[in-house]
Amino acid sequence: MLRYFGDDGSVIKDLKYYARYDPNADARKAAISSLKEIHSTKASLFYEHAFDTSDSVRVEALIALGARSMMNLSVEKREKVLYWGLTQEG
Repeated sequence: MLRYFGDDGSVIKDLKYYARYDPNADARKAAISSLKEIHSTKASLFYEHAFDTSDSVRVEALIALGARSMMNLSVEKREKVLYWGLTQEG
């Protein structure tokens, strides 16, 4: 397992921040890629990124979602992300 954890989790907080707010799609994708390697990251974090404006960020988020249990997402959200992921061109 990769060791991204500081004692206070500050690196994880930073990755979440950059995944959400960085204007550069490559930076958002890199943050999501790093977060997907942390097994405790919940599917709900990747759900919001499955609708990103960047194709590469959406793909990375969908890959991360596919590797996790989506049981903590509502049925509606699971349905929406699966439909969105299957119908988008990229």
